[in-house]
Amino acid sequence: MTYYYILAAQRGEVYFSTAVETNAMTNPRPPENLTATALSSSEVKLSWKNSSKVADLIMIERRAGNSGTFEKIFQKEPIDICTYVDKDLKPGTSYAYRLVVLKLPFNASNYTPAVSVATH
Repeated sequence: MTYYYILAAQRGEVYFSTAVETNAMTNPRPPENLTATALSSSEVKLSWKNSSKVADLIMIERRAGNSGTFEKIFQKEPIDICTYVDKDLKPGTSYAYRLVVLKLPFNASNYTPAVSVATH
């Protein structure tokens, strides 16, 4: 959603008629209810609910184990999906996932809470 603001000033009885108009874009809402399910020893299925009506791009990040940094594994424009299957994973390994959506060019939602799952 875009909001518009007009700035005007008054000093005493003098009103400054110069006004500045600008807009500020609110950040899109993050996806909700992210779940991760191990399908096999090498595949994990992610599911979520799209909450944003204005986002242009969805990005999925993955981390192996319980620490370290998340790395981008997938992004799609537009965000018309609500599932993703991560393939070619290592058997018996724990993975954490999180999602973020972006309203291009600069506005991003918060990340979803990370969810963890281990392959079989």
